[in-house]
Amino acid sequence: MNYEDKIKEFVFKAYDYMDVRKYSLCVPLLEKAANIAKENNDILMEMYCKFDLIKAYIFSNQAKKAMITFFWCVSQMEQGYTDDKVVYQVIWEYKYILDNMHNYLAIPNEKINQTFEKMKNFYLENNLSLSPYYSLKVEAYQSGIADGTSIEEYYQKWITTSPDDRYEDCTACTINKKVTYYIFMGDYKQALQQGKDILNGRFTCGEVPSTTFANLLIPVYSLGKYELAEEFHKKGLRLINGDKELITSIPYHIMYLSISNIEKGIEVFQKNYSALFKNESAATTMWFDAACYALFSNINKKGIEKIKLRLPKNSPIYSGDDYDIKALEKYFLDETEKLMNAFDKKNGNYIVSEFLKRHLKVCGC
Repeated sequence: MNYEDKIKEFVFKAYDYMDVRKYSLCVPLLEKAANIAKENNDILMEMYCKFDLIKAYIFSNQAKKAMITFFWCVSQMEQGYTDDKVVYQVIWEYKYILDNMHNYLAIPNEKINQTFEKMKNFYLENNLSLSPYYSLKVEAYQSGIADGTSIEEYYQKWITTSPDDRYEDCTACTINKKVTYYIFMGDYKQALQQGKDILNGRFTCGEVPSTTFANLLIPVYSLGKYELAEEFHKKGLRLINGDKELITSIPYHIMYLSISNIEKGIEVFQKNYSALFKNESAATTMWFDAACYALFSNINKKGIEKIKLRLPKNSPIYSGDDYDIKALEKYFLDETEKLMNAFDKKNGNYIVSEFLKRHLKVCGC
């Protein structure tokens, strides 16, 4: 068997796992394929493998590796290793990378803005619509990456720029992004209206409707639509509970349960804690810490002093079987404030902390 056939064998096995969204199982297979290409000095083949690997990294919550791999591929392309397939992949994967860069405190905003500019120029060089660029700018603003242009202006540019269907998100993801925009703007009724074709099951994808249900939980509860919030919680949680590759939506469910069903909140916390405390995204960790703070704060308000939990021994809060509620509340509050303050300092604004505090206020915190 020649090296190209060996590569295909690993790649096709990885695709089988991708088809059932088992991205963490794709990673070692694609890493082996890329290494075989590297050993045989086949740069283009190595790039093809790594483009698949970037997607696997992203959807298995290993975005740091995805970024390193992506920038290596761009560097190779700029050195002349390119063809139509490479151009196509770079167009797509700029979106994956810029959808994640703002979640990491270690990545300076200058680097994020430089990457945005490179994406914009690359799209223009290839005569592509800037619709994805504006869409990502809207999302980045919600994470505190402000560049002097308002989020309203970027949103209007996004929805009025003619899309290029070859490089657009699926319909479900596009609608979901509109929902999150209106949630961020505080227009919860419009968020519900925008999301109707997701909520009625007309449009779905690998991450939608689970992310939509989660994002709408606190907004819908704050509108007094308690039965609808419970419906979204039940439908959404069963899609993600215990799934390490969909953990980013779990904090919203814990927040909701902190004010609706504390016993269930403890159950969801325990089931997902081992994955979330190891999570590499500072943004996801911050939201998880905030959700846990809300949960244990509300337990404390009920006068409960001790609780039995089964947590990993290597976790920072491990304390055998018995846990002090006030100590847990303080730990998660301190961790939340540490990350909020770090994002505010990095961004030079209070966009992240103000949005998070809006959710905590609904939770009674």
